[in-house]
Amino acid sequence: MHQHESATEKDTRKTPQPVDAQFGEMLKTARADLGWSQRRLAGVLQKSGLKIDPSAITRIETGQREPKLTEAVAIANLLGLDLDSLTYTHSGDFRRGMALVLDNLIESRKSALRALNAVDLALAGATAEAEQELIPISQYDNAVDILKRQVELFYEMVDQDKQKSGPNFALLHGGVDNDIKRSVIDAITHKILRPVTSDDADAGSDFNAP
Repeated sequence: MHQHESATEKDTRKTPQPVDAQFGEMLKTARADLGWSQRRLAGVLQKSGLKIDPSAITRIETGQREPKLTEAVAIANLLGLDLDSLTYTHSGDFRRGMALVLDNLIESRKSALRALNAVDLALAGATAEAEQELIPISQYDNAVDILKRQVELFYEMVDQDKQKSGPNFALLHGGVDNDIKRSVIDAITHKILRPVTSDDADAGSDFNAP
């Protein structure tokens, strides 16, 4: 048994990486896998009740800030990280995917509501004066028909796959995949339209924020 180690042996020995640095690297990798920015991750965590900002996420990822226990637990639960072994859990991909589904459901409904509320703005602006300006440069007789045509053009863009924002379809792989994807579409538009009531005069919706 050797009582002394050579300088070469000491130099080649690997120093264990600090736990905080390991957690930061895991956090960064899991976030990148989702395609989320630090700002988006902080926003999702804030929705769950955790007070954290994007700069804190950055410092945790780079090992410049030690995460609080509540932060580490919330991040681990959201991204599917195992705090005990600091490795990904078997359910990690599922939990990250589930979090992504929920986050995009919320954002998609917000986007749909913004488009629907924009209809109110457009119709409010469809005055006689506006039509006098629009009709000479349009093939339609009134502003409402012009608005309807804009919606029809979107249908045509989708059919022709000409949207500038990328692919406008999701693949159906059959079975439960089809069922869940159709449920996602139904959930986004579930009860999204209803007749106006007297209670709506001053009422707002959490989804209406820009």
